[in-house]
Amino acid sequence: MKKGFHEINFDEVTLDTESSRGFSVTEKDLDRRIFLGLGLVAAAIGGLVFFRTGFLSIVKNKAYAERADANINKVIIESAPRGIIFDRYGKPIVENTPILSVYLRPAELVKQNEMSPVLEALAKLGVDQNKLFSILNQSNLQETDTVLIKKDISNSEAIDLKAMGLNSLFVADDFKREFDESFAHVVGYTGLVTADDIKKRGLTGSDTVGKTGLEAAFDESLRGVNGRTIVRRNVKGESLEEKSLTEPKIGNDLKTTIDAELQEYFYWRLEKGINDLDLREGGAGIAFDPKTGEILSLISYPSFTLDEIPNLLNDPKSPILNRPVMGKYSPASTVKPFLSVAALKEGVIKPSDLVYSSGVLEVPNPYYPDQPTLFPDWKPHGWVDLYAAIARSSNIFFYAVGGGLPYNEDLIQGETDFKGLGMPLIEKYLKLFGFNEKTGVEIPGEATGFIPSPSTQKERTGIAWRLGDTYQVSIGHGDLKISLLELIRAYAAIVNNGLVYKPHIVAGSEPEIVRDISYLEPEMQTTLKGMSDAIYKSYGTCTSLADLDYKSVAKTGSASVLDNKKINAIFVGCGPIPIEDYPSICVLVLAENAKTSTTNAVPIGRDVLDWYYKNRVGRSVDSATGDVSAE
Repeated sequence: MKKGFHEINFDEVTLDTESSRGFSVTEKDLDRRIFLGLGLVAAAIGGLVFFRTGFLSIVKNKAYAERADANINKVIIESAPRGIIFDRYGKPIVENTPILSVYLRPAELVKQNEMSPVLEALAKLGVDQNKLFSILNQSNLQETDTVLIKKDISNSEAIDLKAMGLNSLFVADDFKREFDESFAHVVGYTGLVTADDIKKRGLTGSDTVGKTGLEAAFDESLRGVNGRTIVRRNVKGESLEEKSLTEPKIGNDLKTTIDAELQEYFYWRLEKGINDLDLREGGAGIAFDPKTGEILSLISYPSFTLDEIPNLLNDPKSPILNRPVMGKYSPASTVKPFLSVAALKEGVIKPSDLVYSSGVLEVPNPYYPDQPTLFPDWKPHGWVDLYAAIARSSNIFFYAVGGGLPYNEDLIQGETDFKGLGMPLIEKYLKLFGFNEKTGVEIPGEATGFIPSPSTQKERTGIAWRLGDTYQVSIGHGDLKISLLELIRAYAAIVNNGLVYKPHIVAGSEPEIVRDISYLEPEMQTTLKGMSDAIYKSYGTCTSLADLDYKSVAKTGSASVLDNKKINAIFVGCGPIPIEDYPSICVLVLAENAKTSTTNAVPIGRDVLDWYYKNRVGRSVDSATGDVSAE
């Protein structure tokens, strides 16, 4: 220090100043909690930085790597073939055909500013621009996603699209499903994914999914996993090399219980019958194994091909509707055998009891005595017992079975009082046979029938239940509705002595008995006698089956719908009988907007039963190859 100068200390100056102002200053140590707090804050900040770094480098590593790749590279989708669907003998009923499809890379669309030329290209392909905007608005769409825009374009369309040189829209190899139209409603069809598929099912925009039929029911198994190939590019966008990221994985095959040859014949015969009679709507057919619940044939007419689907959604003939599975119909007289079983079991009638049918039944009207309510028969039958009533399909006999004849006791001759079952018992027995419940078939969208009752009618309409409502249900009309699968399963239960099977269309599963009502076997055997007379008595409604080479049973129904403006003709037949001795089937035929069941439905059912006997029952079938050889 130089002489004459005094070193100034900041602490001393501060203390002297504070002292001169009258303050007393005392030195104190800082509180340890301050250092602890600062340390915790620093540790928290460090932890967050460490966690975020780890999250980005480990958890999100793949996503950001793919994002980086997407910025300089192009991912090409390699479509995986869906699994093949086979019939019971190993014959394919749907296969894959190579096609070309159009894909979009949304991230590239934005980066390359290609919206205008992409819209132009899609317009030429017939793709609505709203579809593109819907895709781009998907909140869960990733930058690396590739989205399927249109399947199966022509070679010329592919050439034109490639000539546009777009980075975001490209053509790649793909597959489409091919099937004969007779199998359309069994197989179903596939289509592009929806935003909901991507969000809830973890799919990508490049996947194809099943929309209906077995394609939808077993989509996860049938659908393969698409492969991905990356094309590495330099900064100029020039391709350098290709590298496979994942190989396509083919979907699993599916074997069904369908008999392909029977299906093709049944469809042809139904189509011919409907067209020959100039019926204006459609029909349905089912062939069912009564001893296992296997569905051998499932047909809805008219049918469709994949190319027709976009133009058929509003078709008044409803070709997309799977009638055997999704339709609900009035069963008409096909419900009578089940009331027969119920009435016999409850002691309402005996087989020998007689009812007189003059062609119309009069019931007094309490409000207008001079205007009785008329309940018609389809023709006068005279005196009929239970067997003749089933064979002839007498309405008045089953009015008496269901509701009794309280105003026409003189029309009854027999040992019983014939008071009628009443709706509670009718409902009970119909449910025993499996009506008013889903059968559980694997095809989605199955309809459930409906059994009306006094309570449900009051709740739905506010109108009290009357005797006439019971009469209508007793002949399969009124508000009673069934699905065709419910109906054929119930008939199968009659011929197999009371075992109600779950219908199934996928091979390999064990037959499943959902209800055992074999305690009704005596009543069912009596009822089968009436169904046999429907064929072998001259007055029966199914006499065209009498020349078959084997014994069978059958029943018809003609349901008046739309205020009697339309008739649906129904036939159900089973044979050979007894089923314990033969490979047997039950066949159901529905012809919509028909004339009578005898004219429109019976001949089709007869020919299908005949085909099955000649081609399956009278021959040995090699279960491995499907080849047949005469026994």
